[in-house]
Amino acid sequence: MKYVNFTDTTTAAMVNIIAADKIMSIQTTDADTIVVKADIIGSLDTAGASAGFDGITITATGNAIVVAKRLAEYISGTAIGGDNMLDVTSGNTKFPEVSAIVYAAVV
Repeated sequence: MKYVNFTDTTTAAMVNIIAADKIMSIQTTDADTIVVKADIIGSLDTAGASAGFDGITITATGNAIVVAKRLAEYISGTAIGGDNMLDVTSGNTKFPEVSAIVYAAVV
């Protein structure tokens, strides 16, 4: 199984490690912003089902489309870089355009 680690730049802590098969969409909202929605356990509704998607907002000034496509490529690939964990962190070598990542549960 492949995993993705999104590191929140506001706390410099590991925010969430998500199984890649739980990522439901990668959307660009403007030239600077990517929103990744994942179907992971957040708030539950009365029937015990997930009440919504968790969202990770990534800022990549002027490069949202480039980063969104690269993220999709890495997620769909097998053992890129020799491991099964994709680390999406502000300014790392795979995503140098990213300047901020913010995680929000159930959006």
